[in-house]
Amino acid sequence: LYSSAASDVYKRQMPDQVSLLLVGEGAARPELEDLVGRERLNERVIFAGRKASDEIDDWYRVLNVFVLPRKNLDVCRRVTPIKALRAQSLGIPVVASDLPALREITGNTAIYCEPENPRAIAGGVALAMDDPEPTAIAGREWAALNSWENSVAQFEAALSKAIKKCSAEPFAN
Repeated sequence: LYSSAASDVYKRQMPDQVSLLLVGEGAARPELEDLVGRERLNERVIFAGRKASDEIDDWYRVLNVFVLPRKNLDVCRRVTPIKALRAQSLGIPVVASDLPALREITGNTAIYCEPENPRAIAGGVALAMDDPEPTAIAGREWAALNSWENSVAQFEAALSKAIKKCSAEPFAN
């Protein structure tokens, strides 16, 4: 919900049974709450606030689709938020803005939409809801390959290989 135009798309393109859950806090929350009130979306938008890390998976599990809209800004093209990977690990289809950082973190297994385009995001959500299984399966497989445990194992293997190579070859001065 970036604007009144986005809320209009939400009201028109999303079925009435589709709700929006916002977990977390931020400077934009008061403005978003005002927008939701003005647009009469209070029944369909839930502001859950900040949640403890040991509760967060329970909040993810209530989702049918995880939506990660980002603006087409330099920072958004470069920074990889791991929230989408968490959703994928739980088998939740991801709809994300089509930006390099989001493709990287989701392994090209999400449904991608033009950044800052509410109609495209709504279309992506509809697509994910119509047939969630392919995106959910691909995302879960990607997340398993990129788990902390797998990342540590890959790092340890690379480090071990480098140590063996250095031990076998004396350093030249």
